[in-house]
Amino acid sequence: EGHINNRMLLQALVAACTLQGVEMLPGTVVTQLLTGAEQRVAGVMTTAGSRHAKHTVVAAGAWAGIIAQLLGVSLPIRPVRGQVAAVASGGIPLRRVIFGTTGYLAPKKDGRIVIGATEDEAGFCREVTLAGLANVCNGVLPYVPSLHNAPFLQAWAGLRPATEDGMPLFGPVPGWSGISMATGHFRNGILLSPITAKRMTDWLIEGKLELIGPFLPERFIRP
Repeated sequence: EGHINNRMLLQALVAACTLQGVEMLPGTVVTQLLTGAEQRVAGVMTTAGSRHAKHTVVAAGAWAGIIAQLLGVSLPIRPVRGQVAAVASGGIPLRRVIFGTTGYLAPKKDGRIVIGATEDEAGFCREVTLAGLANVCNGVLPYVPSLHNAPFLQAWAGLRPATEDGMPLFGPVPGWSGISMATGHFRNGILLSPITAKRMTDWLIEGKLELIGPFLPERFIRP
């Protein structure tokens, strides 16, 4: 099993986007989709003003369904909380990822072992709970008993975008032009980000939909 440092990856992506001249607006909230004639989206209104675009891509994770609702489109995307913890690896000779039925352990080069993770139906709540933390820890202790004495470092939680059928959503929003979705990866967002970018590029630049056919949002629109 391979693994990456998600925080370092994010820093690298930000640096790469900056070098390409991408404008980023951290902490900015989309409040409205700018719509015009013939059911077309022309950009977004945000707390930092309007941004016009030939094509708008909604890559908002667990919040993507809320943005779709601004167009009157209902897509079954819901948040599923994942609680994760990290302990110090000193004295524990773990060099490989362990992935089992009750949890996983991923040793990092910075001296941490990341352990996880829960799947909680908790709405948009991102708090770490005692029950969730106990579930994470107890789930991996049978794999590496020496973790009983590992110093605890931190715990955190994130919201995964889950779909009704467990598959991602790529491609145009039904009934509208100028807007597409790229979300619904559940627990594999970072792992699937390169192929997501490639397939979305195929669609946005070359108009190719055949490779993302099984993942089109239209599959959830009932006649």
